[in-house]
Amino acid sequence: MLPQIELDQENFEQIMEEARSRISGICPEWTDFNYHDPGITILELFAWLKEIQQFHMDQVGPLHIQKFLKLLHITPKEAGPSRMKLYLASPKPVFLREGARFYAGDVCFETEVEEQTPGGRIRLGVSEGREGSVSIDGRQLPYDGRLRFYPFGRRPEPGNVFYLCMENPFISGIRYRLSVLLYDGYAVRRNRIEENMPVCLTDVEAEVLTDSGWSSVSVMSDETQGFLQSGRIEMRVSGRMKKAEMYGGAGYWLRFVLKDGEYDVAPAITGISASHICLCQRKTRAASCHVKAEKDERGRILCRNQLSLTDKNIHFYRRIGARYYPYDSVMKEMGDDERMRFILGSDAQEGDTFFITASDPECDDRLEIEATGFPDQEYPIEESFLIPSRFGILVEDILEPGAFRRWERVEDFDSSKPDSLHYVLDSESRTLRFGNGIHGMIPEGNIRITDLCFTMGKQGNVRSHQITAADSELSGVRIVSFMDASGGCDRENAQNCFKRFCRQMEKSDRAVSAQDYERLVRQVPGLMIQSCRVMDDSDNSCVRIAVRPFSEGGKASLSEAYRKNIEIYLDKRRLIGTKIVILPPEYVEIRVYAEVRIQGHYLEARETVEREIREFFREQEQEFGKPVLRGRLYGRIDSLSCVEELLTLNIEARGDRINRSKSGDVYVPQNGVLFLQTVQCNAVNG
Repeated sequence: MLPQIELDQENFEQIMEEARSRISGICPEWTDFNYHDPGITILELFAWLKEIQQFHMDQVGPLHIQKFLKLLHITPKEAGPSRMKLYLASPKPVFLREGARFYAGDVCFETEVEEQTPGGRIRLGVSEGREGSVSIDGRQLPYDGRLRFYPFGRRPEPGNVFYLCMENPFISGIRYRLSVLLYDGYAVRRNRIEENMPVCLTDVEAEVLTDSGWSSVSVMSDETQGFLQSGRIEMRVSGRMKKAEMYGGAGYWLRFVLKDGEYDVAPAITGISASHICLCQRKTRAASCHVKAEKDERGRILCRNQLSLTDKNIHFYRRIGARYYPYDSVMKEMGDDERMRFILGSDAQEGDTFFITASDPECDDRLEIEATGFPDQEYPIEESFLIPSRFGILVEDILEPGAFRRWERVEDFDSSKPDSLHYVLDSESRTLRFGNGIHGMIPEGNIRITDLCFTMGKQGNVRSHQITAADSELSGVRIVSFMDASGGCDRENAQNCFKRFCRQMEKSDRAVSAQDYERLVRQVPGLMIQSCRVMDDSDNSCVRIAVRPFSEGGKASLSEAYRKNIEIYLDKRRLIGTKIVILPPEYVEIRVYAEVRIQGHYLEARETVEREIREFFREQEQEFGKPVLRGRLYGRIDSLSCVEELLTLNIEARGDRINRSKSGDVYVPQNGVLFLQTVQCNAVNG
């Protein structure tokens, strides 16, 4: 928070007394301090001005702090909902519309999108490659958490296939979401991918078995980016799936084929299921949507419902231009897909736009507000932790009573004009505010809240297995909340907002120094960077960076996809005129032979010496260009309590551009990385 400096601590008399006491030290010739002296009169004038300035400068309140933060281009974060995954164990398909509610006590969760599960379970998972096939019982796949199954084998290569045998098929034309949980407990974490990678590391294609053979699946979105990270794969099948028996399992088959590319780390599945749904901790009181009127096979004009609150109070508006007119000629009907649709009157035409609102009856009376027509109107919203992004209003048009206009939410009225249809939603004080006619139009007539949603912030971070009830009809469905809800946060106060600004100021998103380049390389989305180093070079127009990807074996090569992703990421952040060259690591294989004379009462002295040597090189191999100083390794071995005398120490190095000193030190190139191949220790009893 901006520091609270108290400026108004002195009154007029105190200011004058301090100024008068300094006269003799500054000007000894000034000896008359009486009120009639012109100098004293001038001092009194400036003391009066200082007191006034201190008073006004000390009047800094919350509104001032809000404006100061706005000048810094930062605003407090709103309360955020928590999220969690739920497993629905059901023998039959389950359909949940957007906004279907689940409860953990008094905490309400909703689905953010329509969720469709095929029902049943995954019976079998099979990984097939050149080395053969490995299968796993499907009962371990959904939410075990302790599982580690490699879908494309321990050494994935193009042509490997991952099969899933499902009890129930995917229905053609319906979107399904396959949730994949991947192991990420490696020493180096993969940087999270929020958007699609510029160059994918791998090319994975999904297929299903149909009557005509294996058919490609339309993948709508893939949060896993080809099994690189945990996420959901949204897909849609075209055609009818065929039931078949393979690999000792009978059912409907889905497979993923690794077409091209290579993994830095073989993906390991800890859970996979088509019966997972995602929940968001929120409670929707009112919702709205725009829909287009369409003609059905019987020639009727209708619009399909897209709202979650289908069984609540529903209002229709016809949109003509920027205005919304109430529309009452509507009949409800249940479609063949068990989704409600609305039959429109004869005056409706195909292509007309309609605005539908729905609300809970228990709060319907609080969604209607009668405006007073006065400036600076304020209305309380009786809900805590509002979600501003899910709030909207319709206000009656002044020029055309009975018609409505949608107003826009703004942060404040500073940039609003007299005719601007703006409002401010203060989520902290839970107040809806309007302008004064100079900054923002004054509403008159009826105000209708069309969208209203709230969350519980941190209180929504409930523990696993707390979801026990649901609004929807889920007979025969077992609900398993196998993970904790996380991500819920309360509204950020001004103090924490300012601290966040200070942290952001300490970070740089531009590459200027060598440390900037190394830091940016380590945070390239989708990659696992074990180490990197900017090479020393006199050419300032070219930045040469050695990059070592992470791998379980420790000897990873720099793939072309890795190189391109790093270059694209740095290209937007480099200095103009600077060329970037990404260099692969040059591995230097090290073999160590040592012979020691040990103390007689040590039983595992040889193992202790070998462990010390490996630890020495484990520290060395984390950096590029690190030389092997024989004297340092000699000292570490010789200082062990179990060693009486180090008789022999040989260090053998294999690689390009290696230099050796007379004392046995090994010097590697700038992009060289030490790789300890073997350690052999011979222990002789003293």
